[in-house]
Formats: sequence, C-alpha cells, structure tokens
Amino acid sequence: MVWFTQITRPDDPQDAEFYKNSATKLFLYTNNDQTFFICGLKGIGKTLLLRHKSAALRNSLNGVKFVPENELAESLTPTLRSMSSDQVGRLSNFTAWQTIWRTVLTVVVAKAAGVEIPAKIANLFEGLDGNISVQSHLLCIISDGNFTSIESKLHQLSGQINSLLGEVKSGVCLFIDCVDDMVLLHSGDPLKLYREGNYTQLGNLSVDVWSSAQIGFAKAAIEIYNNHKHIKIYGAFRYEALEKYPMADRQNIEPHLFHIQYTQHDLENIIRAKLRVLFNKDRSVFVRSDTDDVVLNFFGILDIEHPIVKNPDRSPLKEKILDYLIRHTRGRPRELDNLGRALQAINPEERNRGKSPGSGTHNWLRANLVS
Repeated sequence: MVWFTQITRPDDPQDAEFYKNSATKLFLYTNNDQTFFICGLKGIGKTLLLRHKSAALRNSLNGVKFVPENELAESLTPTLRSMSSDQVGRLSNFTAWQTIWRTVLTVVVAKAAGVEIPAKIANLFEGLDGNISVQSHLLCIISDGNFTSIESKLHQLSGQINSLLGEVKSGVCLFIDCVDDMVLLHSGDPLKLYREGNYTQLGNLSVDVWSSAQIGFAKAAIEIYNNHKHIKIYGAFRYEALEKYPMADRQNIEPHLFHIQYTQHDLENIIRAKLRVLFNKDRSVFVRSDTDDVVLNFFGILDIEHPIVKNPDRSPLKEKILDYLIRHTRGRPRELDNLGRALQAINPEERNRGKSPGSGTHNWLRANLVS
C-alpha cells in the first residue's frame, strides 16, 4: 500500500517511501535544532512528518526518555464537552491555555522521568497514578465543572509545578499530535442533549477556544524548553490557529516552527514517487506498463478535456492530469492519497474502457470531481 503510508510505533518498518523536499529533510534529520512544531493546513501531512521526526530521533539519540514509549506520538482525539459561557470565555485566550498546558506537560514529563508528584498536584489528576497520557491529564482540568476553582489552584501551585522539572535530570522528548482535534467538540450553552433519542446537537464551535488551545500549547512547550534545555516537546497544529494571532503574540513561536508547504513541483513529485513504488510492487493495478511514464501507465491519460471551457479555436481545453488533480485536492497530499486509492480500487480494464485509452479514468474523474 503506497497511499496513506503512516508509521505509528517505534518498531514499525521505516522504509516506506515518501517524498521529502530539502526543507523537510532538514527538519527530519537535524537532531540539535530548536524546531519543535509542525504547522500547516489540514491534510498537508503534519502527522506523517511528526511521526518520522520521532522515529529519526529515537534512532539517533541515546540516554533520552521518549514519551509516549510505545507510540511515536500521542494523538489527541475530540471529546464532547459542554462548556459554560464562563468557561468558553476563560479559555478564549492563549494565556489561560498556556497555564493549563504548562501544568499538564510538566506533570507528564515528570512522571515519565520517575519524579514523585507532590500530593497537592497529584490531587488535580485523581485516578491517574502511573498514567502519562497527555489527553487524560488535560481532560481532568478542562472537564472540571468548577473551572474557576481549578484555575485558582493552578496559580497557587505554580511554584511547586515549575520546580518539578528541576528534578528531571535526563533528556526527555515528548511528541503530541492533533492538538487541534482535542478541543474540536465543544459548544458552550447551545449544546442540547435529546435523551429520548441518541441525538446530540452541537452548538457553535468557538474559534477562539480552538485556536487559543493550540497557541497556548506552543507557548507552554517553549517556556519549558527555555528553562530546561534537555526537555523538548514536539507537536503539530493548524496554520489557521497561528494566523489568527498578530505577530506580536506569536513572535516567540515562529523560530520554533516548521511551516509545511509544498510547491506544485513538490506535489507532482509526491504523486510520481508513490506511483513508482506501486509500479514496482504491483503492475497489475496499472492501465498499462509499456511506457517510462508512471503517470501515463496508471491513469492511461496525460490530459483531461473540459467539455465547457474552450480554446480560442472552440476546441475543448485540455489540462494536464496532475494539474487537474492538484487543483481539485487543493494541494493536500491526504486528498491526493484518497484519489489514488479510489482509482486503484477500480479494475484497470474499467479505467481503460471507452473510445480511447484511459477513457474510463477520464470519465470517473469527470463524474467524481467538479471541473
């Protein structure tokens, strides 16, 4: 399988081919840099790069504690939480989230390093003895009904919390993915539960809460690193969250960011690299195998004809098939994978059926993609 080539565990084979441009290679294979966060649009490949970064560091660093131990990164998942208007208001700025994240990340790192957690701090995370899941610790705080009380306790215990990391003597690398998903499901007062059925109606998502959670995470991770250089926290979050804040609020984040973005040339190379691997593995899924062009071999065509848009001579406008696919997927590798997998599932004879070679592919794309 060449589509959606993910690794999840440290012992997974890491020989899956995926395209790397010069910026990607620099991020993946530089050990001592201070680039901790992958920032990009949805579907651009943040998870893929974060996991490969985790794998690369595990293979090259000795004497470092990696968290999580048995996965390359902890993936946070959406959890339905009804927040009061007061809680939504308090969580709509990144400084509140920075305090929350600082606490959670500190406790998780300290636990992973074998540091004993003082009772007053441990009481904030009841039932999590021995648990080093970031999500579990985070939910203990943001799910508390009396959030004002929790917020006050965090400030009261800030001295003790900050001193915990002074007891961590060895290097620690913590990897957290899908920070944007963690607070994806919340609504405030408009949440309605219809108990007579299993229907849940979500109210409006607060963009401020969603974006502040991500910026607060980055700021807390940087704060921890600045005070304890041997503790590095890596993560991935959405470009839209970063863009919501003026440069003054994010200037200390930018030096630690890897902005993942691909040119048209990069995206074409991503497709070609996957098709070359597939061609070497299983030529039976290709429409043809008699040319040196894997794109032509897989799709059976190199151009898409537009039935409405015309050239000056009134002939149908032709668009290169890779340009057509990249335009319709908005340059997102995940969507290109979706298309590739869907086409591979169609019998090559079906894709080649019609008046000319590749007509089936042409017709499927025209039927399933808006021109």
